[in-house]
Amino acid sequence: STQEPDSSLTGVHLRWEALLIQAGVVRGVDRWRSRLAALSADLRNRRQEHAANPSRAAVLDAQLADLTDLERFVLPLVEVLAQFPARACWNDWLALLRRTARAALREPAGVLATLHALAPLGPVGPVDVSEVRATLAWQFVKSGTGPSGARYGRVYVSSLDAVRGMSFDLVVWAGVSAPAIPSLSRSASSPTYEMRERESLRIARGAARRHLRTVHPVADASSVDLPLADVSSAEPPLDAEEYDQRTIRALLSKSPDKATGAARYLLADNAHLARALRFRARRWRPRWSPSDGLVDPQGTARAALAPHAFDVRSYSPTALQHYSSCPYRFFLHALVRLAPLEDLRPPDLLDPLTRGSMFHEVAFDVLSGLHRDALLPLSDDSLEAAVVRLRTALQAVEVATRERLVPAIPPVWRDGVTRLGRDLEEWLRRSPLEQRHWIPHRFELGFGLRDHDRTQADDHSVPDAVSVLDGFKLRGSIDLIERSPDGLLRVTDYKTGRYRGRPRLEVAGGKTLQPLLYALVAEKICDAPVQGGRLFFATTEGGFAQCCVPLDDTTREVARRVLATIGNAVQEGFLPAVPERVDACRYCDFRRLCGPCESERVRWKNPSRLGPLHALRSMS
Repeated sequence: STQEPDSSLTGVHLRWEALLIQAGVVRGVDRWRSRLAALSADLRNRRQEHAANPSRAAVLDAQLADLTDLERFVLPLVEVLAQFPARACWNDWLALLRRTARAALREPAGVLATLHALAPLGPVGPVDVSEVRATLAWQFVKSGTGPSGARYGRVYVSSLDAVRGMSFDLVVWAGVSAPAIPSLSRSASSPTYEMRERESLRIARGAARRHLRTVHPVADASSVDLPLADVSSAEPPLDAEEYDQRTIRALLSKSPDKATGAARYLLADNAHLARALRFRARRWRPRWSPSDGLVDPQGTARAALAPHAFDVRSYSPTALQHYSSCPYRFFLHALVRLAPLEDLRPPDLLDPLTRGSMFHEVAFDVLSGLHRDALLPLSDDSLEAAVVRLRTALQAVEVATRERLVPAIPPVWRDGVTRLGRDLEEWLRRSPLEQRHWIPHRFELGFGLRDHDRTQADDHSVPDAVSVLDGFKLRGSIDLIERSPDGLLRVTDYKTGRYRGRPRLEVAGGKTLQPLLYALVAEKICDAPVQGGRLFFATTEGGFAQCCVPLDDTTREVARRVLATIGNAVQEGFLPAVPERVDACRYCDFRRLCGPCESERVRWKNPSRLGPLHALRSMS
């Protein structure tokens, strides 16, 4: 590491891991180089943006230094690993392994000596990597070398075979199962135990001058007996955590009157565990408390909440929809801005999020290109040329997405892309009829978004958030704004999921806010009358159905009530965990922070403070 304040290898590795997650690295030397180069360029751009902020600039400088160290270490290593063959003779394997050892190890001498000893195997082969690994595993155990310098005062870690003839004050034998340790009162030649187990015990006892400690799996803890009479200090088979687990397991099988107070030592021995247990207990009480989520914050917590007031910062309609599902989920997503860790594993199929993203990218490319070339509205005569454009755009988007995600099963991926292509063509072929009344006017119209938040945007996008109704600030991106021949506007939000059979809705209990809120935003940005908004399920699975929301006095009042309800909850600091459905927690991204039993727990709570939330959920 180039960072003097934190020179520990653990700190370096953690920072490198964070950089790899940011870069989204996947297999392949070229992708390693391109992803790390892209991350380096992004960090340098951000460093220039924050040049006037010394603390933020220092953080970015440290990340750039770590990234330079990471590239210097990992890229040569990845290049060597990429040359590993499926099968090869030992000569080829040994040459590659020597290069790997020199690239990966700080002190490769021991490994190189072992590889040199395997030189007589050179002509043997071809063998695959599993055979090479099995051979090397035994060779490294048999011929392992200790660290340089005196060994006294240090911890020596090895297999039992490697300590033959050595002597230690304390030997810790980890992972041994109880049946491997016979009672010393029995004969050493007892047929009950395999020779390997007896040999391991003999080596461990022989290496321990004063103490022999064994660490057993939890499953064996209750049946272990260690009468090691010739060792001066026999250690108990359970650690503290295993003891607690066994104690609680036994108490749960007893009647309440016999179990009362028997586990109180848990509160006295471990302050952290005591705090966690009391925290859990408070969540089951009728009174609302801070243990239930964000509830009545005080002091610094109240001050930290102030910048999130609706008249201070902006929110996206998508984020606001989380409130109806669960206020605490909205708090974690929109205020704390937590998000699940991106899954870097290669996908098995075209997942719904990727499918939706690809649909929007292709739709933007096609519609904006047709608009730029003055080919809108589409007619039956110009449709086929538009379909050709669509296929070209889909091919480009698919290649870029496949390069980024590296799908694990190419045939399954191609099948998903083929179905997406059919849906896109059907969507486009329906356009001439629809465009007789509504002509595409704006595409991916952004508002209140920074440049790096979006890769595609209409030229008429605005950088500032838009205030609607009583000063509520909104930000986001409108998929499509259409215009009728008489100048009336209509907002469209594309959906690529399943249609749930709601031909008309306003806010759907607060879970569908885009059509109405986007219509209010379009009215402000375009300075023109807006008929309303709609959800367009533009896929075969969605049946190409539409859900329309008119923009009139009634729906304006509905939008005002929705925003006021959420805004008041933020201002009051009352955002507890109250899932809408019994099974909602099962699919929540924040379950680990909250818990799986919130629906059951909420039924014990005082319902008086949930009136506004229930009123919102009852809206059509």
